[in-house]
Amino acid sequence: ASVTPTTSLRVDGYASLMNARFEELIEAGGVDRAGNVPPNVPERSAGVWVTFQPRNGPVTIGAGIRGQGQFFGNNANTNKVAGYALVDAQVAWRVGRGDLTLRGKNLTDAFHVEWALTSTQMMIGAPRSIEAAYRLRF
Repeated sequence: ASVTPTTSLRVDGYASLMNARFEELIEAGGVDRAGNVPPNVPERSAGVWVTFQPRNGPVTIGAGIRGQGQFFGNNANTNKVAGYALVDAQVAWRVGRGDLTLRGKNLTDAFHVEWALTSTQMMIGAPRSIEAAYRLRF
C-alpha cells in the first residue's frame, strides 16, 4: 500500500501472512513431512518506508524498517531460525542529469540469518553497510 499525505511525503508499506504447509512430502527412507512448513519460508513479513522530498528540492530523504518472522531451515522443521527487523535509510541528491544516492542498510547492525539449509549451513545477512550510487537519466 502507498499513501501520499502531502506532496512532499510518501509512505509505502507491505505485510504478508502465510500458512504454507506441505500437503504431501515423502522423503527418502519413507519419512512423511506432510503438514510441515517448507524451509526458508517465513509466515510473516512486513515493512514500511517513508520518503520526504521538499517541493522542487534537490534532496530526497527516506527511511524504513523491514522484517520477517521465524522460519525453518529444513523439511523436518527442527532447525528454527529467528526472525529479524532491519532499519535502512537513504538520502539522494539531484546532481546534473542524475541522482547521487547514499544508502545505509541494517543501520542497527542486527545479526540475522537470511537462509538456512541445516543448523550448520546458513547464509548470514549483511552487517551494517553503506553504499553510494549514481543514476544517470538520458
